[in-house]
Amino acid sequence: MVTSEAVLKWADWAEDSPLYQHLCGVIAGDAELMRVINRLEHTPQLNILFAAVQYLMTSGGEHDLASFYPNFTNEPLSLAGVARPFRDFVLANEGEIVELGATRYTQTNECRRCLALLPMTWMSGLDRFHLVDVGTSAGLNLLLDKYHYRWGGFEWGPESPVSLVGQ
Repeated sequence: MVTSEAVLKWADWAEDSPLYQHLCGVIAGDAELMRVINRLEHTPQLNILFAAVQYLMTSGGEHDLASFYPNFTNEPLSLAGVARPFRDFVLANEGEIVELGATRYTQTNECRRCLALLPMTWMSGLDRFHLVDVGTSAGLNLLLDKYHYRWGGFEWGPESPVSLVGQ
């Protein structure tokens, strides 16, 4: 169960998003929003919630909430007014948000991303290839050949403390 304290602690990780930091305080202080958070099946629940809200806002229709998001407007409104539109949006879309939380994941495990690269490397037929890793994985995907993989009934790779499982 996600607690209000855990929501406030998550805000520390959102230091580059004043909006999300502010919304963590809104969520932590609202029993109904905490109830929604705790209905989300996959973790981390706050990542799922914020991703679901943005996804639903981009899925059509105009929403008052969008005027607070820097990626939806060049001049976002003051965060002081975001609590009510956020709460209203989440509660009005609770069913869809919970469904997204049961059927979607946020990928915060950088090594697991190698599972997406592995089939491409198998199908390429190349004995050697070069992989350039640009982004947030800090080079962990460059160790593609150092991990052990299980995909269905197939296993590949050396003995490794990192074992990645696909479906």
